[in-house]
Amino acid sequence: MKNTIDLVKIGNEITRRRNNLGLSIKDLSARVWLFTQTITEIESGRHNVTVRQLDLIAQALGMTCQELLAYGVEQGEGEHHG
Repeated sequence: MKNTIDLVKIGNEITRRRNNLGLSIKDLSARVWLFTQTITEIESGRHNVTVRQLDLIAQALGMTCQELLAYGVEQGEGEHHG
């Protein structure tokens, strides 16, 4: 089975980072040129976010897109790393 991406886990990390930086949803949306509703949906895992959107959000939160994606990667069955 292939790895899958858990959008809820990515959204949870975005929320955690945003709160740690003292940013409101409105602050983050202004930094990344997205509607506040889109940020809310991304944070709750209800928006099928694009890589470009994730990259902009990650940069605004002081991290890379790869680092942000790593929070949402779930290993499939039969996958062995080590």
